[in-house]
Amino acid sequence: MELSQDWRKLQRTFYPAKKDAGSELSAVYLVHDRGVILTAFSEGENLSDWSGMTVEEFRGQFPHRTLAVTECGRMENWVQTSLAELNLPAQVERVRSHWAHETEADSRNQVLRALPSRTHFLIDALERSWWSRVLPSSFALLLRLESDSKANRHFILVYRKGRLEHFGEPDLTFMSPERRESLGEVTRYLAERLALPVQGVQLLEQDWKNWSDQAHPWKEMAWAIQSKRVQLVPFRWQCVGLVATRGLIGL
Repeated sequence: MELSQDWRKLQRTFYPAKKDAGSELSAVYLVHDRGVILTAFSEGENLSDWSGMTVEEFRGQFPHRTLAVTECGRMENWVQTSLAELNLPAQVERVRSHWAHETEADSRNQVLRALPSRTHFLIDALERSWWSRVLPSSFALLLRLESDSKANRHFILVYRKGRLEHFGEPDLTFMSPERRESLGEVTRYLAERLALPVQGVQLLEQDWKNWSDQAHPWKEMAWAIQSKRVQLVPFRWQCVGLVATRGLIGL
């Protein structure tokens, strides 16, 4: 199976748009060359018309907005140093850390709170918690998001030797529609193609969106597993224990 890193679909799945995006609390990120804006970004807004304007003109039009401003040469250096990381999420995190420590900011604390692409609670647990000492070094996690209004959507994270190697929607075109209806069949198919253990998780898309907007939704998720609103395929007590421990004890 050809592996890839689909950044857009990772963002769509793990980082749903904030409900208050575009409010005056949203920070604006400006990259400039000698005071002329090359790129202007704020979550949930289209600021492309400001390219070519000056930073001071932007400040004058939006005096109450929190700004994070950096020069293009510095940004290019940040991107270059981020390439030392092995996958795109880690590269983005490296650039974010530079924003946090080196940009000119009208209100640094507000900028840090508003930085986009925060670490998702599940990715954080998989990569930065004690889970990494318990889980196999190589495995895959398959999410199946159910919706009443559209077809079920799948998203997979593939870890090899403790590193996130692949993420995106899995290619199921060689499976019949009947087999794709069964999460058990999908997980078995992907396990064979990837030569890895695959843990499938089936849940409602709305639940996933609600939890993805929280830093610590583990207790809700643990109760959802107990009430069978979330299905684990195959069912593994180890996985239940990991979620329950974070939800009930907070570790």
